[in-house]
Amino acid sequence: MTPIASIAQQITLQPGNHLLVTGPSGSGKTLLAKAIAGLPGTGKKIVLVEQHYNFTNRAHVNQFYYQQRFNSIDADDSATVQEELDALDADAAETATLLDIFGMSARRSAALLHLSSGEHKRFQLIKAFGQNPQVLILDEPFTGMDTRSRGLLKDFMAQKAAAGCQFIIICPMAECPSFINQMLSLNKGSISFFGDIEAGKLINVDENPNGSFTAPAHLQPLTAVADTIVQLNDAHIRYGEKVLLESINWTVKNGERWWLKGVNGSGKSTLISLLTGDNPKAYANNLVLFGSKRGSGESIWDIKKQIGFVSPELQWYFDRNQTVFSAVASGLFDTIGLFRQVNETQQELVMGWLEAFGLTAIKGRLLSMLSASEQRLTLLARAMVKNPPLLILDEPCQGLDDHQREAFVKIVDRLCEDPNRTLIYVTHYEQELPYCINKKIELQNGQAICCAYQSQLIPA
Repeated sequence: MTPIASIAQQITLQPGNHLLVTGPSGSGKTLLAKAIAGLPGTGKKIVLVEQHYNFTNRAHVNQFYYQQRFNSIDADDSATVQEELDALDADAAETATLLDIFGMSARRSAALLHLSSGEHKRFQLIKAFGQNPQVLILDEPFTGMDTRSRGLLKDFMAQKAAAGCQFIIICPMAECPSFINQMLSLNKGSISFFGDIEAGKLINVDENPNGSFTAPAHLQPLTAVADTIVQLNDAHIRYGEKVLLESINWTVKNGERWWLKGVNGSGKSTLISLLTGDNPKAYANNLVLFGSKRGSGESIWDIKKQIGFVSPELQWYFDRNQTVFSAVASGLFDTIGLFRQVNETQQELVMGWLEAFGLTAIKGRLLSMLSASEQRLTLLARAMVKNPPLLILDEPCQGLDDHQREAFVKIVDRLCEDPNRTLIYVTHYEQELPYCINKKIELQNGQAICCAYQSQLIPA
């Protein structure tokens, strides 16, 4: 029996008790959640909501690729929200109520591939609550959710707790719902604390020696690739009756650092897909990237070589059979995996970023064997390995613990000391923003409702 499986058998929750599981990234929290969910003979209906919703296509095979969600025909290969709910053994009235509560009623006919990361999380929760579990285990339930959605979830959890459902939740202490009264902290697969949550808050149980990474000391200074990095004029994107972007006008100059903000489903991922070259509808729009109009002869590789990119969706669909080293090295060639040999200079670059992110010791391990945070750090290193002039970081801190998050933000600020580095940064958490951010664009229902200097928006 593994240590985590042994810990799972030791956990007993008395009626009315609810448990917070904490610990540094890679300490075994997700493994513990799965072990508890799989315990035999509990006599209770236990439902686990994992960090990512691993749905399948209509042939019941999980074989999706990253750009598939932007191709309307290919996206039809996945079931719709309503079809998934129809296949669930749940009360129809209850699921209808849940769809309303979590703002998903209008997405009933949406293909699962078309949902944003936050919408996927809300849909996971709707399916879980719809099964009326006695014990609900939530692994990072607030990840990717906007402020309103997080508030709705906490309120609904409190109602269910009062009705007798018991919760085991993995999340940062700052996000912990107020009704949680027990805490278990893990460190390297062992229990460092188990007891009353108020007592747990008084001791330092979240030390992470791997959270002190920094950017490589010697970064080549960048040369300006163009005065205008991004120029969108009256951009529109529609899939059937669903309008994803409407009348977007946005100019990003060389060296600017933007916060791209918006609630779940507001169009952020679609907008980014135009910039990264992954959305074929870029050719139907008036879009200039790095001083050249899309469709004027440049290839997708000409675009990607200038961009360092990471997103939750990229992590979901990245080849998990790659090693940490090969995943980081693939960033040099903008491929989802390494398919060629690297030379000595390239190998030194990769090793420098592995060291910067504290990944050297696991460079030979497969992504499939890593925790979600280790996978995210690997893809962050991949985004930065070629020292790109444009960084597009979509929810880059998802899955990172507090120490890793703080260290990563410092790396971004370090990179942006170069005046020719341009940054587009997406997050629902203002406290995760690097200090270098000085502009903000906010989307709402596919439209830009705000586009200004941040100093005009946030009082000094």
